Amino acid sequence: YTGSLDWAQACIIDLIWAADLLQLPDIKEQGLDRLEEEIDFNTYLDICEVGTVFCRPKLIHAVDRYIRSNFDEFVTTASFYDLPQLDFCNYLKHQNLKTKNEETVLSALIRWCKHNNLMSEFIKLADHVLFDLISVKFLCTLLREDTEIKARPEVQDFILAKMQAMKRPLVSSEPRSEDTRLNSSHITISYAVFCLKKKKKKTSLTQKQKKTSNNIRHSTQ
Repeated sequence: YTGSLDWAQACIIDLIWAADLLQLPDIKEQGLDRLEEEIDFNTYLDICEVGTVFCRPKLIHAVDRYIRSNFDEFVTTASFYDLPQLDFCNYLKHQNLKTKNEETVLSALIRWCKHNNLMSEFIKLADHVLFDLISVKFLCTLLREDTEIKARPEVQDFILAKMQAMKRPLVSSEPRSEDTRLNSSHITISYAVFCLKKKKKKTSLTQKQKKTSNNIRHSTQ
């Protein structure tokens, strides 16, 4: 029996599983090679499963990039609530998470926890949210109006502690141009480099002073 398949009209994921079951390696490989083009919010979990089963880390990385690049849109879809906790935690940690503002991230986290009955995990996950990039007004509204947060003193205390620790509190909901995850990461790295250079300079100066002092001793002797 011979035949041909129109990949454009086929369900690629189903074909990959069928090709694996029927031991048709060429078709399976063709499907795996095409699968990256099929990533969207409805297929991302299935594609991750395929990438894991068939040892295709490239597929998993592609899904990861897609979600990070479209995070604002992703958190408005029903598929968002199916995101496993560990994966969600990894997105919250990621400095290159593309989002309009950090308030979107915190709002999405609260909705995800409520939907999955995991408000008990909120503090652990929220520790990866950059509260310095969230306006004081937004946080005060949460504390005043969110019934789930009002019912949990430990969550209220956590948010209040984050507010007190803010270095430059934001008044407006619109973040300053420099207040982004990426810029925050660059500032941290730049400061670390500055401290390292300063330490090296101090060490070099100390070594020169010691050398000069030794030369003076030798000359006096």
